[in-house]
Amino acid sequence: VKTVMEGVCHMLGVKPKRINDPSDPTKKINDFWGPSQALLGDANFLLGLQTYDKDNIEPAIINKIRPYMDDPNFQPDNVKKASKAAYGLCCWVRAMEAYDRVAKVVAPKKAKLAEAEAQYTELMEGLNAKKAELRGLEQRLGELNAKLEEMQEKKKQLEYEVEMCGKKLDRATKLIGGLGGEKTRWTEVAASLGGDYVNLTG
Repeated sequence: VKTVMEGVCHMLGVKPKRINDPSDPTKKINDFWGPSQALLGDANFLLGLQTYDKDNIEPAIINKIRPYMDDPNFQPDNVKKASKAAYGLCCWVRAMEAYDRVAKVVAPKKAKLAEAEAQYTELMEGLNAKKAELRGLEQRLGELNAKLEEMQEKKKQLEYEVEMCGKKLDRATKLIGGLGGEKTRWTEVAASLGGDYVNLTG
């Protein structure tokens, strides 16, 4: 139980008291039992465990806790035989240590994932912008093609009208030419008739 409470004190940043070593009064040793008793009597003790900032455990704390992981007195099954309450605290400390160990492996992966997702989002935004631009160009191209077809139809119509006008002009020219010949003939006939008339009246 004392070993478990030492671990809890380390996790919560509770410092030990310096007391005389029972086996050698000339030396001082760290004592966590007194501070841990005060800790257990704190009304906010359980709340502190529940709201513990597991994402920002100081490396110094983890370095102090890690040696306990292999201590026989800090194994859940052994602790449970001595105290159910201490068993729960032991499991909590081990869970925090395991979380920190895994988090240090996962955190860089999360950072890389976040970076990859940011790049993906940026690329998708760029792609969507290009797609929108392409749709605009395709729409404009469609409008220009429609306009081109319309102009081609007008061109054909004008060419047809020019051709028809040319044919009409050709016919008119021939008609005028024909009438020109008739004019000469009619002039000769009129002159001849005029002579005949003079002869008749003379």
